[in-house]
Amino acid sequence: MIYFFVFMSLTSASTIYISDVGVRGFARGGAFVAGVDDISAHWYNPAAFATMRGGNLYFQYSGVKQFASFDRREYPGEIFDKAGNESENFSVTNEAQPVYIPHFGGTFDFGTENLTLFLGFTTPYGSKFEYPDSGPQRYSLKSSAVIQTFAGPSLAYRIHDWIYIGGSLSWTTMHIQQSRDISVYLTTLEEEAKDIENPNYDVGFELEVHQMNSLTWNLGLLIEPPTRGWALGLSWTPAKLYTPRGTVSVDFSQNRLYENYGEDAIPIIKTGYTQDDDASLSIHMPTILRSGLLLRPTPVLEIELSFVYEGWGVIDQLTVDDVEMKIETIQGEQTIEGPFPIPANYDDSWSVRLGGEWTLPSQKLAFRSGIMYETSGIPADQLSVTLLDAAKYGYGIGGSYQIYENVVMDLGWFQSFMGSWKNDSSTIARLSLQIDPVTQNIDETYDRLVAQGDYQSSTFILAGGLTYTFGK
Repeated sequence: MIYFFVFMSLTSASTIYISDVGVRGFARGGAFVAGVDDISAHWYNPAAFATMRGGNLYFQYSGVKQFASFDRREYPGEIFDKAGNESENFSVTNEAQPVYIPHFGGTFDFGTENLTLFLGFTTPYGSKFEYPDSGPQRYSLKSSAVIQTFAGPSLAYRIHDWIYIGGSLSWTTMHIQQSRDISVYLTTLEEEAKDIENPNYDVGFELEVHQMNSLTWNLGLLIEPPTRGWALGLSWTPAKLYTPRGTVSVDFSQNRLYENYGEDAIPIIKTGYTQDDDASLSIHMPTILRSGLLLRPTPVLEIELSFVYEGWGVIDQLTVDDVEMKIETIQGEQTIEGPFPIPANYDDSWSVRLGGEWTLPSQKLAFRSGIMYETSGIPADQLSVTLLDAAKYGYGIGGSYQIYENVVMDLGWFQSFMGSWKNDSSTIARLSLQIDPVTQNIDETYDRLVAQGDYQSSTFILAGGLTYTFGK
């Protein structure tokens, strides 16, 4: 039996996803828990839906791009590409296109002043990552995409002139795709394969899993007096275990030990490609606690201070299971099988946001802006381009314009900066399989540090939206 596996850990800003959504919300730097007044109440605080009168139809469209670069240290001085040509270390950057994300839905108050229903589609924001297949980061990551969506109702009710409560129920989907390389070589070729990280001994791994029918929920509270001089908002999203299923594949065809590699083949492995179509992944999403205190010193100005806690520490490991892949070698059939627990050791994170909005007396034009600071959920020793997160600052700007009597257009821009930093603490190492040429025994080893180096990262979001109001 062969017992080995490599898991492509999740990647994005704010650990797995960007923690602020919606054109108005991120334009205020995420300070939108007590003052939320659009579709993103489904995410920030569903109790706020009870303050929205009449009927409202919303559509928003966002583009998200995370810029990232990595200049690796401890990279061998003599590197060769697949053709045997000498190459050099180079800084790699995220080459993926922006992710485009729609939000849409509607609120209905049934002609009452107490009960409001929302139905719609929302999703947390995430990024895609693509790095050079032959780059010095390939043992951490070559490509990744993490997409999660929410669709469902929210119901909000005013139980007192001052007090509103609300809850959201979401049917969620999750899609995860990631790929990277490991190294497979004979123990007699260690100097050639290990010391110079020769790509002729690379093996490609890819994971692609989906979950289409899970449920999660969100509870909210809003306290706001009839004078509307201030408001206090609170919301809670519980931790949730997801178990998406899909394929795990291994490609040996570019490895020198594959029998059909070419003239230089050392024919140990007879299988060029193998795949399991029913593997599973277990991963927790965190508890999220949001709070916001909003002040309205004048009817046209509001200022909110928000605090958000995300319990990423619940992820101490990720588990890949139900894997069973067959490989033919010159010694007969070998099996790759699970479960495979992968240590993650995330940290809890928190953020503070300050933002506000100013509406012109005509009520046709409003401006909003905000700033935020957020800690990282990734410990320094777990950092790589696969797990790229650090403490970050951000700002948002935007505005609304009433283009027709019942139609409002929104525009928003958000940018966050992790900055540039050196990481000498990462313990992420290349996974390698060393094969004894006499006994054919296979030993699993982590033979080289691959994630120490210089990092840079920033995230940009640009979005627009339309709101149509009726029945007031």
